[in-house]
Amino acid sequence: MKKRMGVLLSSLLLLFVLASCVKDKAKEEVIEETETKITEEPKSPAKEEPTEQDALTIEETKTIIDDLVYKIQTVYIDAGSKYNLFDPQDLTDDIYQSMSKDLQPYATEQLIKTGLFDIAKSFCYGGCDAGYFPNSTKYSLRFKMLDSTHEKVTIEYIFPENEVTGHSTEQVIIKKADGTWKLDDFTASNVPLNLTKEEAIEVMAIKDLSGYQFVKEAQLEDPEKGLRKIYLFQANGNVNEQVAIFADTGYNYMLPENTPLLSSTDGQEAVPSSQRDEYLQMLNSLESELAYIDDLYDEKSVAEMVDLEEQRYQRWDAALNDVYGVLEEQLPSNEMEALRQKQREWIVYRDTTAKNGTEQLGGGWPSLQYNINRIDITKDRCYELVNLYMK
Repeated sequence: MKKRMGVLLSSLLLLFVLASCVKDKAKEEVIEETETKITEEPKSPAKEEPTEQDALTIEETKTIIDDLVYKIQTVYIDAGSKYNLFDPQDLTDDIYQSMSKDLQPYATEQLIKTGLFDIAKSFCYGGCDAGYFPNSTKYSLRFKMLDSTHEKVTIEYIFPENEVTGHSTEQVIIKKADGTWKLDDFTASNVPLNLTKEEAIEVMAIKDLSGYQFVKEAQLEDPEKGLRKIYLFQANGNVNEQVAIFADTGYNYMLPENTPLLSSTDGQEAVPSSQRDEYLQMLNSLESELAYIDDLYDEKSVAEMVDLEEQRYQRWDAALNDVYGVLEEQLPSNEMEALRQKQREWIVYRDTTAKNGTEQLGGGWPSLQYNINRIDITKDRCYELVNLYMK
C-alpha cells in the first residue's frame, strides 16, 4: 500500500514538472513572437513613379491651351475698362502689377515678366483684329508633340489663313507650376505651310465647308505672288461653284468661273509633259517676288535683314521640296534612288559651303551671310533639278 502511494506520488510529481515545462516553453514562444513583431520595421507604401500615362495627350493639351489663352486674353480685355486703358501708352507699372496678379493662375512668372508684359505695352485695349496670343487649336492642324512629360509639354501646329488672321506655324509651351498647368512661352512664324491634299481636305472641314468634293490640284497665277499651288473643291450638284485652298497659306478662296488654271491633275493622272516649263516659270516668279528684299538693305538693321533672308530661304527650301516631290512621282524607282543619294550628298555640301567665310565676320553678319549662302545654293539646286530631271 505504501509502495503504491509512493509510485502514485512520483507520477503526480512527474506530470507537474512536465506541465510546467510545457507552459514555460509556450510562454517563451509567445514572448519571442511578440518581440519579433515589435522589432519588425513597418513597411512603407511603395513610391509611385511617374508613367507615360501622366503625360498629356494631344487632345488634352489642345483643351488646356485654348482655355489658358482665353482666360489670359480676358484679363487684357477687362483691364481696358477696369483701368481706362484706351491707349497702350496709358499703361503704368502699377497697373501691370495689378494685372499680373490676375494673370498668375494662367501663366508662369517668367512669361508674365517678359512676353505678356511686352503684349501689355502694345495691346489694342479699345478693340481690334490684331493677334497677340496663340491661335485657337480648334481651327488648326498638323499637331506635333515636340516635348511631353508630366511637368512640361511643347506642341507645334499650323494655323491656316482666314479673313482676319494670316497663316502661321505656332509653338506653345505649357508647364506645371504648383500643380496647375500654365502657359510658359509661345512663338509663331509665317513660313509657307505647304499643305498636302489630305490637309487641304482637313482645312475644308475645319472651316465648316461641307458639301464639297476634292477635284484636283492645280497652279493658279497670282498677280502679286506668281504661280501658286491650289487644291480645288467642287460643290455637290453644282459644277460651277468651286473653292480653292492655297497650299502655301491654307486660305480658302471662292474661285470665279472660267478662271485659267495650269498644271491641273487629280492626283491619279500622269504628270503633264509640260511640267518642266511650268516649274521653271514658277521658280522665275518666286525669284521676282522675293527681289524686294534686296531693296531693304539700306533701311533695315542687320537683325531685321537676318529675319528677312531667313524667310527668303524658307520659300526657296519649300520650292525645292515641291520640285523633289514631283520628281518622286515622275522618275523610275532606280533613278529616284540614285537621286536620293545625290540629294543626301548635296545637303552636306549645302550646310558646309554655307558656313564658308562666315566665321571671320562680326556682329550679326555671320548669320546674315549664312542665310544668303543657303539661299543661293538652294535656288541653284531648284533650277538644276528641274532642268536635269523634270519632264
